[in-house]
Amino acid sequence: MFDYLTGKVTRLGQNLCVLDTNGIGWSLIVSDKSAGELARQKEKEARLYTYLNCGSSDRAVMELYGYFHREERELFTQLIGVSGIGPKAAIAILSALDARDLVMCILSGDAKSIARAQGVGLKTAQKLILELKDKVSRETASQTDVPGQASEPAAAGMTTEAVNALVVLGYPVPVAAAAVRKVQGEARDLEQLIRLALKSMNSEEK
Repeated sequence: MFDYLTGKVTRLGQNLCVLDTNGIGWSLIVSDKSAGELARQKEKEARLYTYLNCGSSDRAVMELYGYFHREERELFTQLIGVSGIGPKAAIAILSALDARDLVMCILSGDAKSIARAQGVGLKTAQKLILELKDKVSRETASQTDVPGQASEPAAAGMTTEAVNALVVLGYPVPVAAAAVRKVQGEARDLEQLIRLALKSMNSEEK
């Protein structure tokens, strides 16, 4: 089909973006996170990566989904591959958590944060983690860096490096990811993030 659309944003609402490309208005379903990125654009010209949902043999539909970041689309396709999670539920999850945080939740087994998404229960969130924890690798986590956010104390690349360092020290990925996620807002740099995560884990063991 097509990989992305580039055009002028003529309408932006809850889970909706209308993109004008050479006089053709495309109506795309977007997550709250993508809508927020579009709203912050200084220029109204935007590129959205796309996914066309044609439904199933039982229920034919024609829905076009749009994503501000390619990584969000990749996570979306992984989410709808989980039994019981359709496109609407996947968009709800990506509205509640950005790509980076969702990957960290999956790696750390944080079902409660995922279950905060509208229409997603705790059992569904637990099933999602069970099915995706081996598919969402540390490499996937490093690919969810969001341009423009690298200056944040807990930038995606830094959190991934911290998790990797803790895994090298012998900690399981879910334990390491949970510890890093817990203290990521307190760290100024990678060294401090690793030190705080280690301190957190050691205090919990006592």
